[in-house]
Amino acid sequence: MATEDATGTIPALLADLARPEWNEVLKAVGLAESWLLEAGPGAPGSDELVNALVGLSRHAKWEVRRAIAQTAGQLQHSAFESAIMRLAIDDNARVKQAAEQAAARRRDWRSAGLLGVTEPAG
Repeated sequence: MATEDATGTIPALLADLARPEWNEVLKAVGLAESWLLEAGPGAPGSDELVNALVGLSRHAKWEVRRAIAQTAGQLQHSAFESAIMRLAIDDNARVKQAAEQAAARRRDWRSAGLLGVTEPAG
């Protein structure tokens, strides 16, 4: 997905993230993550997309919640902090594990930043 196409891409991704079929939402989470990684921080529409992803950390299906935790481990957007905290105490062990891994990765990013090591933006 091209970032210059954000005016059409973001609404389509948001619509897919709001679909009632959890397996379609799961696919949309992956597409949104890919778009955000390609677009980089501060891209137009990225905050709205991140907020929609964070909202899915309360989704009824554990598969979607785990995907959100995994996404939080790939993107450095600060809005994911609240989702990680929520998912770290999830009832599902797979969701918890993914949240713990995401939290560890984010700690590594912060440590690397304190040491002056730059990580790829995302």
